[in-house]
Amino acid sequence: MEMYNKTEFIDKLSTPLKSLGDIEIIETIYKDDEIISLRFIQK
Repeated sequence: MEMYNKTEFIDKLSTPLKSLGDIEIIETIYKDDEIISLRFIQK
């Protein structure tokens, strides 16, 4: 399991890779209408 901070996560998702299409979001946790935790797997 890898942990990313906000900047690392944005950098990972903004990199044009074919593997980004293989991401499945498992859980999203919100606090005050902001995402504070996002769990996903990369198939």
